[in-house]
Amino acid sequence: MKKFNSILVSALMVITATVQGGTQPTPITSPQVITVPGYYILANDITSSSGFFAIVIQTSDVRLNLNGHTITSQSGGIEIAQFDTTGATVTDVRVTNGTIVASQLGIAISGSDCTVTRLNITVGQGGNATDITNGQFNHVADCVLIGGQPEQLIIASTAFFLLLASDNTIEDCTLEGAFFDTIVKQDVEVRALIVFGNNTFRGNRFANPIR
Repeated sequence: MKKFNSILVSALMVITATVQGGTQPTPITSPQVITVPGYYILANDITSSSGFFAIVIQTSDVRLNLNGHTITSQSGGIEIAQFDTTGATVTDVRVTNGTIVASQLGIAISGSDCTVTRLNITVGQGGNATDITNGQFNHVADCVLIGGQPEQLIIASTAFFLLLASDNTIEDCTLEGAFFDTIVKQDVEVRALIVFGNNTFRGNRFANPIR
């Protein structure tokens, strides 16, 4: 009986360790490229001074929790790539809960079926807080997206820039900056081929639009 109990306890320990190991997030402490599916968490504020994104997600099935921390970048904050290292489309990436301050791009989404929630993103002059290019069926919700204020009207800073993107949903976000009052009209009219097809905007708040 003692031997049986010992074996049972050992088995339970192995099962517990496996379950815990499967749910433990991988900490991120500095800029990096994510190429392995899994659960990641920002362990501290990070700063990128390179000309690239601070964090690049180049694989499907990623959960990234910014954990209330801030990504500061001289270029871009987070990129969800269109393809992984094998050439397959990146899908099912979720990013949530933090702040991005970037000069050019807050978060760029080229993958599909991705979800971005509870982010506060601010970009500089001429930048885009959120850029969805080629992606489909992405969902951006409960975010504050602030485009940089342009010195000249020809330099457009926006909360959203959509290029060849279709069937994406943007809802319950606060959008602030330049030219936000025309984005729905552009989507309907496919003006200048910037916005392409059946994207949905609902429940969004427009703060201080610059015409």
